[in-house]
Amino acid sequence: MRILSWEEFLRLEKKDNAAAMTIGVFDGLHAGHQALIGRVLAFSQSGGAGAWAITFRENPKKILRPALYPGDILPFQDKLERLGAFGIHTAVIIDFSAGFGKLRGVDFMSLICGHCVLRYLAIGEDFHFGFRMDTGAQRAKEFLVPLGVEVDILPPVYQGGSRISSTRIRAFIKAGDFRAAVSMLGYPYRILLHGGKKDGARKAELSQAVPKAGSYPAIFEGTTGRREGFADVDANGISWHYDGYVEAITFV
Repeated sequence: MRILSWEEFLRLEKKDNAAAMTIGVFDGLHAGHQALIGRVLAFSQSGGAGAWAITFRENPKKILRPALYPGDILPFQDKLERLGAFGIHTAVIIDFSAGFGKLRGVDFMSLICGHCVLRYLAIGEDFHFGFRMDTGAQRAKEFLVPLGVEVDILPPVYQGGSRISSTRIRAFIKAGDFRAAVSMLGYPYRILLHGGKKDGARKAELSQAVPKAGSYPAIFEGTTGRREGFADVDANGISWHYDGYVEAITFV
C-alpha cells in the first residue's frame, strides 16, 4: 500500500491518479467502515481506479479536546496495516491541526479533486467535515456529482438491532465487555505498548481505551513470546506477570 502525507498528496499530478475513495477517521475500522471500503474496492475493480482512503494520524477530537478524549480503539500503525490488508491501494494521512480544521468542507473537496481524478466516493450518511463541520454527506454529493464523481452515501450498519459505531465499541471496551466489542469490530481488542513495558503501564502512558477496574484474561506478546495470563486494571493503569517486556496485550 502506498502511504502519502497530505502534503505529498498536494504535490501529486492529477492526471496520473484515478481514485475511488472513502474518507474518515476510521477509529476501529469496524464493520461500518468495512462496508465503505467494500464499496470502494468494488468500484476500483470494475472502474479502472485505485482504491484510496483518506484518514487521520490522530483523531481530531484528541487534538481539539485532549482532556476529554476517551482513547483510541485502533493504534495508527494497526489501522494502516488493516487498510492495506483490506485492499486499499493508497492511504493519505492527515496530521490534523487547528489550522487544518479551519478549512471549509468544499475547499477540502476541491483540493482532493485538484490532485487526483476522483471517480467515486463512499461516505456514511452521518459524515461531516470542514470548519465547524460545515459540510455533510448530502452537501458533498451535491458538490461532487456535477464534477462527474459518483457518490454513494451509505446508511449505518446494524447488528442485532443496534447501530455499530466507534462510540458504542469504546463503551463496551471501557465496560470490559470484549465479546460485544469484538462482535462489532470483527477482531480482538489489542492495546499496544510503545517501546515495551515491564510489569505494568500507567494510564497516562496509554493512548487507547482502557477497561474498567478488574482482572481480564489476555494474551501478552513481548520479548519472550506469546503468553496467556491476566491483565489487572485499576485506577493507576494495567499490571501483569510476564518474564520480559510486553509489547502488546490482546483481551480475550
